[in-house]
Amino acid sequence: MGEVTIDSIQIEIESNSTNASKGLDALAETLNKLKKNGSFKTVSTNLNNLSAALKNLPNVHSASNALRTLEKCAYGFVDNILFLCYNKSNQTAKEPPMKLVLIIGSGAVGKMTVGQELMKITGLRLFHNHMMIEPVLDVFGYFHGSVIQQLRETIFDEFLKTDNEGMIFTVMWAFDMPSDLEYVMSVAEKFDEVYCVELVADQSVRLERNKTENRLKNKASKRDLAASERRLLGEEANHRLVSNPGEIPFENYLRIDNTNLAPEAVAQMIKEKFSL
Repeated sequence: MGEVTIDSIQIEIESNSTNASKGLDALAETLNKLKKNGSFKTVSTNLNNLSAALKNLPNVHSASNALRTLEKCAYGFVDNILFLCYNKSNQTAKEPPMKLVLIIGSGAVGKMTVGQELMKITGLRLFHNHMMIEPVLDVFGYFHGSVIQQLRETIFDEFLKTDNEGMIFTVMWAFDMPSDLEYVMSVAEKFDEVYCVELVADQSVRLERNKTENRLKNKASKRDLAASERRLLGEEANHRLVSNPGEIPFENYLRIDNTNLAPEAVAQMIKEKFSL
């Protein structure tokens, strides 16, 4: 049934005419059952009964007198039901905002690992950069950018239809590439709330992280360590992977030097900073 408010009850009262006492008795019985039950689990069913009872009220009663009678029959419980139903209706109409935690940073800085830890302590789901890269590499035998992009878009579009609280998305952002900014903004625009976390760490530390078991387990393309290290150094030589002051376009932004921080500690910092 639709939203139940005082106004809708008044309309029912004023526009229907049959047996007044029967309607009041039925309503009183319904409300007293609810009161004795002490639970709101059956409110939906009983509100249908309430609506049916209201239709039996005659228009010879004024709306205000009838409402006072209903409240007396229910010993004030009708107010609680109307309040609950009104608020539930408002909450249903307004869906909670879909959050995006965007984790950026240079190669092997720890984006995926921090994302994994953040997923454990929040209601957010992790979609890390290589989740689409690795399957495409397996199928095509090379980096097929347009296919990777199509798969990511499908994931985003379908994810936004779910009841999930939000997503953690990791990506390496080359700040000297306008196309990277355009892509990041296109992803951000899909979500209601965006929180950007930039991780930075010393190169020597990142080279060691490039060899960790967790990284190699989740990113098959990194298992050729010599080739992976060459790519990491080449990316840094050819692109600017750390932002300049004021360059990040998001209001909710946090930069963390995680050179000497465990991923669990970084995840906790992110959660507390943004109240996730």
